[in-house]
Amino acid sequence: MHNIKIHFYLNDKEINLTIPPATSALQVIREHALLSGTKESCSEGDCGACTIAVGKWEYDRFVYRAYNSCIMPAVKMHGMHVVTVEGLGTPQKMHSIQQAMLDCHGTQCGFCTPGFIMSLFCVFSNTPEPTMEEVQLALEGNLCRCTGYEAIYRAVEQVKEWKKGHANHEFYPRHFLSIQETLQEFTKKVIFVEDKENPIDPVKDFHLPGSMQDLFEIMAKFHDRKEYRIIAGATDLMVDANIKEQWHPAYIDISNIPELKIIKDDPKYVRICAGVTQSEIIESDCVANRIPILAKVAARMGSRQTRNAATMVGNIANASPIADGASALLGMNAELEIISKDSIRQIPLESFYKDYKVTDLKHGEIIGAVMVPHQKGFCSFEKTAKRIAVDISTINSYLNIEVENGLVTYARISFGGIAKYPILAHKTQEFLLNRRINEKVIEEASEIAVKEFSPISDVRGSAEYRKLLIRNHIRKHLLAFLEANEKGGEK
Repeated sequence: MHNIKIHFYLNDKEINLTIPPATSALQVIREHALLSGTKESCSEGDCGACTIAVGKWEYDRFVYRAYNSCIMPAVKMHGMHVVTVEGLGTPQKMHSIQQAMLDCHGTQCGFCTPGFIMSLFCVFSNTPEPTMEEVQLALEGNLCRCTGYEAIYRAVEQVKEWKKGHANHEFYPRHFLSIQETLQEFTKKVIFVEDKENPIDPVKDFHLPGSMQDLFEIMAKFHDRKEYRIIAGATDLMVDANIKEQWHPAYIDISNIPELKIIKDDPKYVRICAGVTQSEIIESDCVANRIPILAKVAARMGSRQTRNAATMVGNIANASPIADGASALLGMNAELEIISKDSIRQIPLESFYKDYKVTDLKHGEIIGAVMVPHQKGFCSFEKTAKRIAVDISTINSYLNIEVENGLVTYARISFGGIAKYPILAHKTQEFLLNRRINEKVIEEASEIAVKEFSPISDVRGSAEYRKLLIRNHIRKHLLAFLEANEKGGEK
């Protein structure tokens, strides 16, 4: 078994630490650094109590992003400036955000408060004068069940007023600038150390390739795909580890491979590589110009903390029946670029899934990129879940139709959460062709969609409930089309 030696900055301290590969960032913070402000509650990345700020250089600026430390592998702290609630202020002189939360009674039991403070720190750090809407989006992954959000929003207004009377550098503790300058020249690599004394750790091996050549050389050492898991954000796999204690013998983390961090506009596609996060998709000018609906889909996938780590290709590769990204991309007629050491093949996403959690990937292959066609006509994405900023849907759906002279010339509809994997509504698509969308057609299309599928039942909803949702999704899509058509625009 190999341990991992990582080097990073935690608040005002330089940290050199050797850890087992199964260690989370939260464990390092609470058990190694003995900082108890960062809380653990859901262990799934849903509540935000464990939120930390992770700072790194992104092109020419140092950016702090919010992460859920409970589902963040500790190795991802390497080369970063990790900030917890203890790193912003002191009992003698609290940070402006901490002081505002106190003054405005933004905390009661206080369990969720550190996460709120770290999310607010990130949004004010990256957007000096955020609107209340931007603040609300930044806090969508932080849950509070006893304070009430109005008090927290009053604290936000107080921070805004504080910033008007202070220079920007006063928002940061003094040591932040020197740490940022140090990390600009950071070149230390993760070191793997053999450990023969701890054979009981659930993860025996961890790899962090820095190039595609390294990746394929590592994969070649294994005999079968079942012996390892490829990870990028690891947001799903860390939930399995925390909740189910389900680990894999080895992990190969591809997040440090530069070739996989690219979004490229080709003549017919936007090529999104395997290491691109959901947040990077949302922030991409290329996506905004060519397939703006994809940014809207990504914005509905979990909270900001999750999107800062999770990737779109990872959402596809995880092969979940309810994957929002996979379902929407199926509706977009996306294709996958599957690469190995010796070959590249391109297949439709439609043919990638073979059964529940079974895909077309072979040993030695990875999904290098998803190729998303430039979307034409009317595009719409719907998702039914317990709350907006959650990654788990009951069902989700995507619709794309094109109309000429009032008649539908192209229709493609996908659903997630009603079968073993995301699936197309072939009969409903065929019905819509050469028809004019009106209330009668919408009702008939809804009936066809309900009869087309035999939904599953699980803890998120019964089969009958899902049938109702299928009907409602079709109606919402097509009514939205009518509304957009009247306004002369698209959703």
